Amino acid sequence: MYTDRTNFIKDYPYDGEFYTIVEERDPNGNLLNAEEFSEVVVHTCKCDIQEASKMFNSGALLADYNVYFELNEDGTTPVRRGQQFRGSVQGMPVGGTVTGLFPTQMGVKATVKEVDVDLGD
Repeated sequence: MYTDRTNFIKDYPYDGEFYTIVEERDPNGNLLNAEEFSEVVVHTCKCDIQEASKMFNSGALLADYNVYFELNEDGTTPVRRGQQFRGSVQGMPVGGTVTGLFPTQMGVKATVKEVDVDLGD
């Protein structure tokens, strides 16, 4: 029996979003006021997310993900190292900091590092 799985495989099956966190300071220079943070979305895309590695160390879970997505029509990407990424794989949230970018034949590979710290109860 032959099963055709080509209809189930997609190049970019997930949705992802790259963003930066902007710190809004008091315009009068008052450092005692509470600082506010806002998110600025840099790039929203269809992507493929693959886990590259994971490590447990002193109550911290470190995970690396490879995120593959297409270049813009002009052959560039607005994504830069240090920006944040969030997406989900089959309902499981994935996110972290972009630590590397590299062009590939299918577009761009972004390496994302996620760090979760167990603070205990």
